[in-house]
Amino acid sequence: MFLLIALFAIFISALYAQITLPAFFSDKMVLQQQSEISVWGKAAPDKKLTINVSWSTTKYSVVVNNDSTWKLKIQTPEAGYGHHTLVFKQGKLTKSIKEVLIGEVWLCSGQSNMEMPMQGASNQPVLGGLEAIMLSTNDAIRCFTVKKDYSLQPKKDVAGEWQSASPLTTPTFSAAGYYFARLLEQVLRVPVGIINSSYGGSWIEAWMPKEAAFPFGFKNDIKKESEIIEPKKEPWVMYNAMLSPLVGYNIKGVLWYQGESNRNDYKQYPAYFAAMHKDWQQRWGIGKFPIYFVQLAPYDYGDGTGVLMREAQEKIAQNQSGTGMAVLTDIGEEKIIHPSNKKLVGERLAYLALGKTYYPMNEKFNINYFFFQSPVYRYMEVKDNVAILYFKYVTRGFSSFGASTDGLFEIAGEDRKFYPATMKLVNQTNAIQVSAPEVKNPVAVRYAFKDYVKGTIYSAQGFPLSSFRTDKWE
Repeated sequence: MFLLIALFAIFISALYAQITLPAFFSDKMVLQQQSEISVWGKAAPDKKLTINVSWSTTKYSVVVNNDSTWKLKIQTPEAGYGHHTLVFKQGKLTKSIKEVLIGEVWLCSGQSNMEMPMQGASNQPVLGGLEAIMLSTNDAIRCFTVKKDYSLQPKKDVAGEWQSASPLTTPTFSAAGYYFARLLEQVLRVPVGIINSSYGGSWIEAWMPKEAAFPFGFKNDIKKESEIIEPKKEPWVMYNAMLSPLVGYNIKGVLWYQGESNRNDYKQYPAYFAAMHKDWQQRWGIGKFPIYFVQLAPYDYGDGTGVLMREAQEKIAQNQSGTGMAVLTDIGEEKIIHPSNKKLVGERLAYLALGKTYYPMNEKFNINYFFFQSPVYRYMEVKDNVAILYFKYVTRGFSSFGASTDGLFEIAGEDRKFYPATMKLVNQTNAIQVSAPEVKNPVAVRYAFKDYVKGTIYSAQGFPLSSFRTDKWE
C-alpha cells in the first residue's frame, strides 16, 4: 500500500511537472496597457513560480496552491508597438510567451452579426470585405476568436489562438470587430486586440451567468450536455463555456451585437442587459467597464417586434450608465438579417469608444468638432398644427443628403390615427417640423417606426437618426 501511494504521488508530481496556461495567454497576445493585469495557470503544487517580463526589471513570483493553481498580478506599461516576452519559471521548467503587444483590448460578443467574419457567409456578403482583407496586413491589430462551445458548468479554458491581421488571417476575424479595431488603432496609434466570443442565434440569457439569469425566472433543467438540443436558447451555457474562462483577462470594454433572438422579450430586455452588464463588471473585478452595443438594423421580421426592440435598445442607451448605441437605421436590408455594411457598424462602435472612453483622457479630441453619436429625440411642442421635434446630440442641424424622406414620418391627433406626414428640416438647428393636412391638433409623431425602413435623416456629421415615437400607445 505504501508503494502504491508513493507511485501515485510520483505520478501526480510528474503530471504537474509543467507550466500550463489558458489558451489566451499565448504568443501574439495583446495586454491592456497601464493596468494591473491578472495572469493565472497551473504548475507543480507548493512550489514557487516566477514571471519575468521584458518591459520591466521587476520579478513577479507566487507559491503555487496545493491544487496546482496559481494567480498573480502584473503591471503593464504604456502601449507601444514593440514586441515583449513573458518568461515563466519553476525550478528547471521554463515557458515563454513571445511577440506580446501592449495596447487596448476589447471583448466582442453576441450572436451572428458579431460572429459574421470578414469573408462573409453564403448569401451574406460583407460589403468591401475583399479589398479590406487584401489591405489588412497590420501586426498591431490582433484577434483571438473563441471556438463556439457551450456547457452546463463553468469551464476553465477556451479553444482559440491570437492572430495578427493579414490576408491569411483577417478573413475569419469578426467583421464588426475588425473595423472597430482598425479605426481605433489608426486614431490612437496603439495596438488593438479584440477577443471575439460570439454564437449565431444565441439569446441573451445564454450569455448571463446563472446568478444573474436566475432572478428573472430563467431555468435550465438539463442534466447533461448531450441532452442539449438548442444550446443558443439555454440559459448561461454560452457564458459558462465561452466567457467564464476569460473572466479576469483585462479588457477596456465590451462590444455587444445581439438582440434579434430576444425580440419578443423587448419589454424585459433592458433589465436583462443591465443585470448582465453589472454581473460581468463584478466578476471581472477591473472596474465599471463600458458596453457599447449595436441597435438592430431594420429588417422585415413581419411582426412589428423589430422596431419595438430598437426602441428598447434606445432606452438602454439613454438610461443605463456605461453604455452607448450604434444606430443602423440607414443600412438595414429587407430580406437579409445581416447588414452587409459592417464597416459602418464597426466604425460607429469605434466612434462611441473614442468619444465616451478615450476622449476624457486624450487631448487630441476637440469636443467642438468631434462628434460620436446619433441624434436622440428630446421633446415635442405644437404650433399652428405643426409638431416641432427637438433633439440632443445635434449641431449644425440635420440633413437627408439628398435622399427622399417620403413615408418616414407619421403624425396623429387625439383619435390615435396616424397619417403620412411631411417634414421640414430647419437649417442649423436641432429641430424638425412635421405636419399633415388631416391632423389639425397633433399629439404624436413617429419616425421610421416599422420593422423594415430605410432611414435617411442624419446629423450633419452623418450619424443616422434612430427610429422613435413620441407616444407610448400600445
